[in-house]
This record gives sequence, C-alpha cells and structure tokens, in this order.
Amino acid sequence: MKTALRTTIAALALFAAMPAHADIVQAAPSDDQGITVHNEGSASTGTTVLGELGQNSGVDVIFTGTTTDSSNLMLSPGQGQATITGASNTGTSLPNDTFNITSFNIALENSALFNWIELSLAGTGTVSFSLLDDSGTPFTADQTGAFTYALANGQNKFAFQAVNGQSIAGLSFTVANGGVETVKQVRISPAVGVVPEPATWAMMLLGFGAVGYSMRRRRRPRLAQIA
Repeated sequence: MKTALRTTIAALALFAAMPAHADIVQAAPSDDQGITVHNEGSASTGTTVLGELGQNSGVDVIFTGTTTDSSNLMLSPGQGQATITGASNTGTSLPNDTFNITSFNIALENSALFNWIELSLAGTGTVSFSLLDDSGTPFTADQTGAFTYALANGQNKFAFQAVNGQSIAGLSFTVANGGVETVKQVRISPAVGVVPEPATWAMMLLGFGAVGYSMRRRRRPRLAQIA
C-alpha cells in the first residue's frame, strides 16, 4: 500500500511540474460571434469612454488610448455598435474630422475576464497587438508569429482567443507610421469560468489523496480495539 501511494505521489508531482499549454492565439474573425459592444446613448469624449457589452446589460467596456493630439477618445452617439475615434479636430475645415488613434486599450469593468475578442480597424501604418492574461502576462505572438500587421485600405478585422484554460484580461495596440481612424465592430465573449490548469488539478488530487490517507490511518486503531 505504501509503495503504491509513493508511486502515485511521485507521478502527481511529475505531472504538476509539467507546464500548462495555455495560450492566447490569433483567430479567424467571426469564428466566435461574441457579444457586440454597443454605445450607451449620447456621444462621449474623454480619456476614458465606456461602451456596453450588449444592449441594456449594464456591463461596461472600458476604452482608453492616445491620439496624435491628446489622450481624448470619442464614442459615437446612438444605441448601435460602438464606434470609437479620436476626439474632434476643430482645427480643420472638416466638421467631422478627428485625430488618429496611436494607442488603444480595451478591458471589461471590475477586471472581468473574457476568452474571445474581435474588432475592426480603419487607418494606416503598422498595428501591434498585446493581450494580457489574468496574471498580467502579456502575449504578443503565438505559434503563427507576432501580432503585428500592416493596415490595408478599408476595414481590417482581427480576432484573438484564449485556449487551454487561459483567459484574457485586456487588449491593447499601438500604431507605427500612421494612425487608426476608427475602432468598431468590437465583440467580446466573457469568460464564464476558468478551468484549472494541469498543475492545479495535480495539487488538488495530491491534497485529496493526503487527506484520505490520513483519515485511513486514524481509523485503524479504532477497528483494532473493536476486534
């Protein structure tokens, strides 16, 4: 019995030492529809603007960033899909001209986690994405390469997914040699629950085994006295 227990403990310890293959990877847009981020009504401008995860959900999506002029962003009015730009550029003759976004961040309120995000960007230059997991570890590449892309004319759609028990706490991007005019069609799938990693499962099983073995040893003297 002792030999079998030692073998089991050794196997669990080896399993616990194995790294979990949790990751954040690029995905094909619309593979997971997610929940569309909406405007909350009136237009808003500021260093932080808030969208809503779905209509009338009460769950805020937090947008921050910088532009070629300042740290002010603008969320378009209405109840449709959220569209974020830089603040209005009143120094030009064009009434709807806005400053280009050079860096951008997306997160859910209360540091809530999600396992899917997609968005569409219009602009010029090269965009580099970084995603944070729930422990603050940044992901800037996967097995297919770095999360860096040249923006083409029109809308450029991107999607990222957390796999194998991973979760996403936030997305950010920076733009080099250009700027993003609009961020739109943002969809997010919130994480319902985080699956324990293999190392966590191993430690749980080891703990259960130790408790069971301890209880078994405590019972033996009582059985001997009754006999």
